[in-house]
Amino acid sequence: MTMKTIFRLALLFCLAVAALAQPIQRTPYTTNILGQVIPAGLFTDMNITDDVEFSGGNITYVPLTGDIQTYVNAAVAGDTLVLASGTYAITAPITIAKQLNIRGQGSAGFTTAPATAQHGTLINSATAAVTGFVVNNSNVRIGDLSLNLTGAGSAGITTTNNLFGLVFYNIDVIVNCTGVAQGITINGSDAILRDMTFYVTSSDSVAYGVWAYNDNTCISNNVVDVFGVTGTVLGSLGTAYGFTVANINDDNTITLNLFNTVDRVLDGTAADIGLAVLSTTTTNAFCNAYMSTIQGGGGAGDYDVLINAGNVCNLGGSVVEGNSISGTPTYRATMVA
Repeated sequence: MTMKTIFRLALLFCLAVAALAQPIQRTPYTTNILGQVIPAGLFTDMNITDDVEFSGGNITYVPLTGDIQTYVNAAVAGDTLVLASGTYAITAPITIAKQLNIRGQGSAGFTTAPATAQHGTLINSATAAVTGFVVNNSNVRIGDLSLNLTGAGSAGITTTNNLFGLVFYNIDVIVNCTGVAQGITINGSDAILRDMTFYVTSSDSVAYGVWAYNDNTCISNNVVDVFGVTGTVLGSLGTAYGFTVANINDDNTITLNLFNTVDRVLDGTAADIGLAVLSTTTTNAFCNAYMSTIQGGGGAGDYDVLINAGNVCNLGGSVVEGNSISGTPTYRATMVA
């Protein structure tokens, strides 16, 4: 073997080692819009991998002219639907009955009035009795969007029982209507709410912010974790609730954990409750509120914190603005304004 051949082999070996040392380049995401290929690089500015689970699924872009429910129906379990920046109008609930990720282009920004999409993704409805998202399946993630519902008896997000792996993040939920107004209702399931806002108001009825609830069909203990959520509720009749954990199930518990959360219920009804921990026959509703601010209406019959039937409420490093408490919480370095 000549010296020239040895030199060439050594050079090729060095080049091969250098190539292997380079970081592996991820193939740009390509997917389809009901069969149409999206050009590679379309999602490069979205940092989309932060909160979305891609394993085994496709990514499909939903244009503003598209019907979200149609795309949900066409998706398979594990898919991700990416919504556009702008406004989608709906006249019926978006029902999710499969493992799915839905991500917009960011929330439109917290508001206390009907919103206009200046940026981000906004889902609008003025139709009566519409729920923005109805989740009937485990392992569903929804984020980076706003819901703006003004039809009578509207609700932002609801789930059915016995689900797990639910994550809702960076969502503005605006329900500004007549009739019963509901923000987020987690029925007997495990869920995470993170970096969200809600403004829920009814001009002639009751209003609920976040409601975590076990009924008699639940088959397991459930936990709802809330991180960095800011909410305002204003009702006009009966009782208005900011955050509620409620249980009528004798066999299973439900726990609501609040972390760095702001909960305000404005004075507008006969009873305006900031945080309620409720159950019927057994004391199996639990709440842990850490580094949070809790405010009820401040009038007669209003409470910042309401605990019934010996249920458990731990207040750790939280501000109870009016020091109006019914029941017996456990104080853990709680600050009273």
